[in-house]
Amino acid sequence: MYNCDFTQVIGLNDETLLYILNRIDKKYLNKEEDNVIDDGLVNLYLSLTKRILSSNAALSSEARNTAIQNHFDITFDLLKYRTPSVDANKEMSKPNYIRLLSIVYECAIAHSYFKLDCDNNLVSSVYGFQMKRTQEALRER
Repeated sequence: MYNCDFTQVIGLNDETLLYILNRIDKKYLNKEEDNVIDDGLVNLYLSLTKRILSSNAALSSEARNTAIQNHFDITFDLLKYRTPSVDANKEMSKPNYIRLLSIVYECAIAHSYFKLDCDNNLVSSVYGFQMKRTQEALRER
């Protein structure tokens, strides 16, 4: 019996998978541009990200650890970011950042990558997480 992963069969190497992750991230992890907030699409993006980061075979250990760290840094930065004006799209994106942060920690633990911060600053940011209520956001939900 062959011991092979589907990603290898179709020729997806680290470079290609990291490129795919980057393209996915550009859809819902933006400071300046609008993010995709449709639940179905965000669920797909989060699922693909989790699948790639959690797989033992998809990425090399070094590439996976780098991707996990990058996703942590980006997500924490987006959670701390405050827009100059109330922006419904950014407010509705915040729960997705929390979901991604959870996935990042899950994948880090699964692969024994213990270099992610878990300090008072992070805990208080997540614990004190607030969404501003906007008319557009209320209509969307």
